[in-house]
Amino acid sequence: MKILALLWLFGIGFADLCTVPRGGTNIARQGIAEQSSPYLNLGAPSLAIDGKTSGVFSDWSCTHTSNDAPSWWRLNLKTEYAISVVVVYNRLDCCDTRLMGAEVRVGETPDVSTHVKCGTIEATSPGSVHTICCNGKRGQFVSVVLPNQPQHLTLCEVEVYGVKTVSPCRPAVNAINIARQGIAEQSSPYGNLGPPNLAIDGKASGVFGEGTCTHTNNDSPSWWRLNLKASYAISTVMVYNRLDCCDTRLMGAEVRVGDSPDVSKHVKCGTIEVTSPGSIHTICCHEKRGQFVSVVLPNQPQYLTLCEVEVYGEEIVSPSINIARQGIAEQSSPYLNFGGPNLAIDGKTSGVFSDWTCTHTSNDSPSWWRLNLKASYAVSIVVVYNRLDCCDTRLTGAEVRVGDSPDVSKHTTCGTIEATFPGSVHTICCDELIGQYVSIVLPNQPQYLTLCEVEIYGEAITPECKPGLNAINIARQGTAEQSSPYLNFGGPNLAIDGNRSGIFNDWTCTHTSNDSPSWWRLKLKASYDISIVVVYNRLDCCDKRLTGAEVRVGDSPDVSEHDK
Repeated sequence: MKILALLWLFGIGFADLCTVPRGGTNIARQGIAEQSSPYLNLGAPSLAIDGKTSGVFSDWSCTHTSNDAPSWWRLNLKTEYAISVVVVYNRLDCCDTRLMGAEVRVGETPDVSTHVKCGTIEATSPGSVHTICCNGKRGQFVSVVLPNQPQHLTLCEVEVYGVKTVSPCRPAVNAINIARQGIAEQSSPYGNLGPPNLAIDGKASGVFGEGTCTHTNNDSPSWWRLNLKASYAISTVMVYNRLDCCDTRLMGAEVRVGDSPDVSKHVKCGTIEVTSPGSIHTICCHEKRGQFVSVVLPNQPQYLTLCEVEVYGEEIVSPSINIARQGIAEQSSPYLNFGGPNLAIDGKTSGVFSDWTCTHTSNDSPSWWRLNLKASYAVSIVVVYNRLDCCDTRLTGAEVRVGDSPDVSKHTTCGTIEATFPGSVHTICCDELIGQYVSIVLPNQPQYLTLCEVEIYGEAITPECKPGLNAINIARQGTAEQSSPYLNFGGPNLAIDGNRSGIFNDWTCTHTSNDSPSWWRLKLKASYDISIVVVYNRLDCCDKRLTGAEVRVGDSPDVSEHDK
């Protein structure tokens, strides 16, 4: 069932007949319809989604435009869907050939000229019904367009079938675009036209002549960079393409995030692979952290034009107490008499090895550094300071881990240092992983490990609420249920499968519908004195949904009767 659900969601594998899904919901009925023009006071656009398919115009159930070029009808679904099928009902009483050549399209913007075509109505008859396959194309808008010559457009009903896209990085309606507060720069000016700040002016018309789009020279690489003035966990970057011409120039552009002004040091979030005039590209950054966001055309000389860039994320608030300073440091080996492990927790961050402030191991496999915090902590953030004077790439691939054992191979990985530069500072999120030990490990090949400072932030675990080393997780033997299913995803048993990855697409997390209240319930099959409940939150997105959740215990299946 998991495979089938994925095929449906992403539009892969619609090789069989394009038919209305059995039991499918016509999502057109909930949308807002508009058309290119009115026809006197007749044929309003909403008549195509009124549920009536008589096909007789005088029954007041069909739309009608003027003799436009092009004539179009557009449906706003209010949010993005993966569209599988669109069914178009033709007029029965006359004029059926007017619909010949009409294109069914799907897009992200209200401009129907930017929509991607699903198919064309090529042959008609009175009252003909046309089923057009959209193969999971994504968009908020569905349109029917007569593109080539002046013609009246009449639709006697339009049905739309699809599923709401589950995107971990689509901004919420009230999300704040943090790009507007930043400082923009680019690789070069293009005369006096297209300065970099035009990508954050709040205007997304897409027409260069309106003075709302940036423009570089034919650089190699061409780039645009935004300084957010503070470090953020970036969830989403939205890039608005040019509408009037030249949309393919943006093809291959990479969206990146980093803590250095040097865009070549930034970590890639994603690539713009397909463009169209006025296309809008939503790039998921999965909470990558940095002060700078960049858009880069890396491979060949090309002009870079951006008609708007929106950035969404949360500012990283520095914790107050660095608990690393109270720990005991060790490492895999000494390097002569230099670079003792305690130098990573001496409070000095110069990054120059000869200042005696950096650790150094031998060329071990693996090389590691370990800190004993002397008690168990919920570790939120680990900050690693790289060497400044040379050899910064040695730290590439280093893993930050947390565990309760001195054996670093037993620790759980928080994150990996993927890109370095001289003096780079790496903030790794550990999402409250619990342990007495924090380690930094170079796992894959012989290499020296040098750390010029390590800071650790977290909260001590209350001893009476920490499971003993030999404690048994009794949840694994229970039976799980929840308030509702979410399509075919996120079954309640996934919360007790022993897998804690936190990535929803790994099929390890539960998911309910938008219930009030939403709940998850575990039947333990017998009565227990419950000491501790440990809840693991989602890692890839949406962690705030769990805020305010109550853990309760009771003897009744009714969760409202449980004690908090």
